[in-house]
This record gives sequence, structure tokens and C-alpha cells, in this order.
Amino acid sequence: WMAWIGLAAVGHEIFDVRKDIEELDVGDLDDDEADLPYHFLQEKKRKQQPPVKFEPGMDPMSLMGAGGGMEMSFVVLKHEKAVELGKEGTDKLASVWKGMMENGGVNANVYAVDPGRMLFVTQGAGLVGKVKEFVFQQEETDWWEYQSKQYYPPGRTKALMDNDERKKAEEKLGWRQPAAPKDSKPPKKKGKGKKKAEEL
Repeated sequence: WMAWIGLAAVGHEIFDVRKDIEELDVGDLDDDEADLPYHFLQEKKRKQQPPVKFEPGMDPMSLMGAGGGMEMSFVVLKHEKAVELGKEGTDKLASVWKGMMENGGVNANVYAVDPGRMLFVTQGAGLVGKVKEFVFQQEETDWWEYQSKQYYPPGRTKALMDNDERKKAEEKLGWRQPAAPKDSKPPKKKGKGKKKAEEL
């Protein structure tokens, strides 16, 4: 069998190494990142980015998530859309949005936390700003929240439905428990301390 290998090696002449390799479909030889998995590639790019420096005259919003650590933000859909979708539809929309962002090069985990509310979790420099940009391109968005501050799509300065109205509507739909009246006191608990004192 060694003779056959020797004959095969002697009888085969290589004319164009690159073309032979391309025909083997092993990827682009000139691009060492072509065959890397998406998440590995994102991590590699994140590590290669220089630290972000704030300079006078810079828009502070452009530095959102510049640290590159884990960042969380929320989106609240327009109330009508939230009612239409419910929790199950919001789950599906979260999955669709995650796919759309990945196709655009933004790696974010998206979770439906309530009907019409989604949580975005990113890890990488500048990704929070890209999530904001994406969210404001979606017609379903009422507002986006980051670090306990609400942001609105271009052309608006407030939510379409304020928080109090939204809470009342969600209570009627059974999505949230009614708030306890402010003047009511919580029921007193019967403590064991009283019994022990009486026993002595």
C-alpha cells in the first residue's frame, strides 16, 4: 500500500495552490476572521478597541455604554401595541428584534419582561447607543429607558401615555396588581413576643 501512496504523490502535480485550497472550501485565506464564530469575533473586536476618551464639545450620549461592561436598558412599547401583542406576542417580538440587531452587527440579549416591555442586555463598548438607535427606528416604541432615565423617539419630548395612565390601564387588564391606597396601613402581625410575655 505504500507503493500506491508513492505513485499518487509522484503522479500529482500542483499548478495553483490557492485555487486548489479555494476548491476545498476552507474559507478566505486572506481573512483570518472569516471563519470565526460571531460571538468570538465580537469579543475579539471588543478587546482590540482603544479606550474611549471624552473631549470638550463631545455629545455625552455618544459615550453610552463606552465602558464595555454589561449594560441593561428597557423599551416600553406603545400601549395599543402592548395590548395587541400581550406577553406571548412581546416574547416573539423580542426574538425578532434580537435577530434583526444581530444581522446589523449588534450583539444584545432581548427579554420580554411584561406585555409591551423588553429588557436589553449588552456587553461591549458602544452597544447601548446602537440599541437606542435601533429601538427608535421601530414604530412600536413609546420610550426607551437607560440608567433610570427615559428617552423618546426623535420628534417627541414625552411618552404617548404617562406612567399613571399606563399603570391604571395595566391594572384593568390584570397585568399588574392595584397599588395599595396611600392612607391605608398594613395589617399588624401578631408577634410571638406578645405570647411569650403573656406566658411569663
